[in-house]
This record gives sequence, C-alpha cells and structure tokens, in this order.
Amino acid sequence: MQEKKVTVLFTGQLRDKALFERSLAELSAQPCVTDMVFSTWVDTALEHSEYLKSLAASYQLRVVTTVDPRLACDRFNGFRQSMTLRRGLEAATGTGHVFKTRTDCHIDADVVTFLARKDSRITESQGIHLRVFREKVSVLSSSMLAPFYIDDKLLFGHRQDLLKLCSLDFGEYRFPASGKSAHYLRFYPPFQPHFPQFMHFVRHEIFATAVSQAVRNLVMPLLVERREYALLLALYYRILSAFFCLDWGGHNCTFQGVKAECWGENPGFLLDADQHNCSNAFFARASRGDFDDAEWRRLVGEAGETIQFAGDLRDATNGVDYAAFFADVARQAKVKLNFRQRIDEAKELMKAPATLPEALNRLGGLLPCEPDHAELLYLIALCYKAARNFDLAVRYLEFSLDSGAAHDSPVGHLLAEVRREQAASRQD
Repeated sequence: MQEKKVTVLFTGQLRDKALFERSLAELSAQPCVTDMVFSTWVDTALEHSEYLKSLAASYQLRVVTTVDPRLACDRFNGFRQSMTLRRGLEAATGTGHVFKTRTDCHIDADVVTFLARKDSRITESQGIHLRVFREKVSVLSSSMLAPFYIDDKLLFGHRQDLLKLCSLDFGEYRFPASGKSAHYLRFYPPFQPHFPQFMHFVRHEIFATAVSQAVRNLVMPLLVERREYALLLALYYRILSAFFCLDWGGHNCTFQGVKAECWGENPGFLLDADQHNCSNAFFARASRGDFDDAEWRRLVGEAGETIQFAGDLRDATNGVDYAAFFADVARQAKVKLNFRQRIDEAKELMKAPATLPEALNRLGGLLPCEPDHAELLYLIALCYKAARNFDLAVRYLEFSLDSGAAHDSPVGHLLAEVRREQAASRQD
C-alpha cells in the first residue's frame, strides 16, 4: 500500500504547551507528515501570539483562526468544535489525508506512519453502495450501547470525509441533551439521510448517558430489553464496521495525562453507555449477535437476522415506530422514578439553603424522563440562581425557551432577572 502524505491538524484551545511541543517535535519527524496546522480561536491566537510565532519558526506550524461564536444554543460546544475542525480542514489543502488531534492529547508518533500505510478502503458492499465516505475513518473507540457516541479526540481519514464531520446544522440539534451531544453532532449527520431512525435516539440519548448512575440503572433496562433498541444497535454495529476503523496498531493514547482506556474484543457487558470498545473484531461479531451473554445473543442475534433479511441496510427498521417507542420508554421511566412526587419533594427542599444541593440533584436526575419539561427546567434554573451560578441558570432557562416556553412567561421574566444579576455580579 502506497504511503499517504498527511497533514497533522491540532484543534481547539492551547491547553498544554509542553505536551503540544512534544507532539510537534515527534510528529514533524515522521516522513509521511508534510504539513502541520493549528486551528484555534482568534482570542487564543492573540493571547499567545509570540509563542505561536516561535512554534511556526521551529516546526513550520501554520496557525488558522476562527471567531468564537459563543452561541446560546451550543450547549455542549459541538458547533464550536465543528467550526475549528472545519477551518483547519479548509487550510489542510496540501495533502489528501489528515490526522486530527488536540494539544492535550498524546499518542506515539509512529501511529501516523502506521495509518498512512494502512489499507483504509471500504470493502463492505453496502458501504460501497451508500458512498457516505471515500475511505474508512479511523476513530479511537465507540460506545457499545449508544449509537454514534464515538470518541473524537483523534481522527484520521481522507480530508473530504472529515469535512463531513463538521455539521453546523442548528435546526436538527436544538433540543435538550446530555454533555455527550457533541459526539452525535460530529458523527451522525453524514448518515442521517440514509438512516433517519437514529434521530429518535439522538433526541433521547440522555436516557443512555445521564450523569446519575442510579438513573441509568433504572432507565437502561427499559431500552436494552426491547427488540426495537436491539435492532438499532445491530444496525449501528453494521454501520460502524463498514465505515470506521478502530485499529491504531497497538499505539496508546493519553488524554490530559491519563491513558485512554476501552474494552477489547471480549468485554464484560455493563449497562453503561460510557463503556467504550476499541476493537474492530468486537463490533463485527456484535453485528451478528455474537455475545457471550445469552440474552444479548438472542436479542441482537434476532435483530441481525432481521437486517440480513431486509437486504438493504436502509430498510432494516421499516415498520418500527421509534417515536412511539421512545415515548413509551419515557412514560415507564417516569413511573419508575416517581416523577411528579420527586418534583414536589424537590420544591420543599428548595425552601432551605442547606437542602438546595439535594433539590438540584433530585431535579437533575429526572431530566432523562423529559428533557424539555418546562417546570423541571424552570426549577433547576431557580436552584442555580439561588446558588448564584448565573451561567447555568441562564443555560437552563434558554433550554426552556428553546423547547417552546413563551418569552412573556415566568421563564422569560426570570431570564431577564438572572441576566441583570449576572451583569451586576461581574461589575463587583
């Protein structure tokens, strides 16, 4: 396989100068690397102007910048990250392939040469037919239970394919979600025209990725014990196997000084969407329902047979009403979590400063049941206001307004009040 020429692209903030310089020195020494780009915010570049000039002189590093949009609807930085990635890829015109990383990530530099020599052709017949990507995109790992929750710290692929991972689609992604939403925004949009059924999961992904493990323990069985969800997972495993590669040649990645951990080919299966797997072989087996756990083998195995019978992957879930499925899961979750009772209990706890944290904890635990519940979002905002955390109070009030609350309502009036207090606090 002819060795590809590669641009190394760093994106985001300048978080760790020492690690950044180490990566620059090691990666620039790889013969396949012919260009190095740092895509960051204008404010970051201005703040570190002289430092970045020295790196340009030492490593021929090119710096490109983007004005930070600071969008209220960009709750978890997905759009911001897409902007810096897109700007960097637009500048990486000297090579066909790009290795994307961050200043606070480190991986053995030899991995770039390994990837540059690797055969990344898409060989699965339906993958060739759908033409989503020209070649497979290399990623670190993927969740085993949350479709398109893929680790995006490191990426390698054809530049034109990576450009498809820079969605700025505000319309489809303006809904309450967990802090994992940036991952879905990165990886799902290229597949959405072919597989629109996954949008129902993305809109309810907080079921699988809630911060509270207690909530996950209650809600996750409502998902994974159902044929509808098994069918989504089996289909996702086929998509992942066809279009992505998780083979990094045994090279280890560290993120903010901590080794990235994930499960291999034979994982112990947990009801935890944060459990990631980095084995191509696992997802190939999983798409066939080849699990050690008997119940998973039955559920996903039957789903795999359904997909095989359908022929075209795009027809695999025909006849399944996923809107009704997730609505039913939400209804059952409310019953299990005593939704109304816990809201009333939290209201009582909010009356005393000492019990305010517990009130906030209880309210936050209910979000997976109905992330756009107007009263719930309003009460959470009141808790943050009382704690003088104005930024989060504003965020949850904006959630509520985005979800349909009227501007001339208690939500709108409280937002105006919080913003006044926020402005006054910044002047103190």
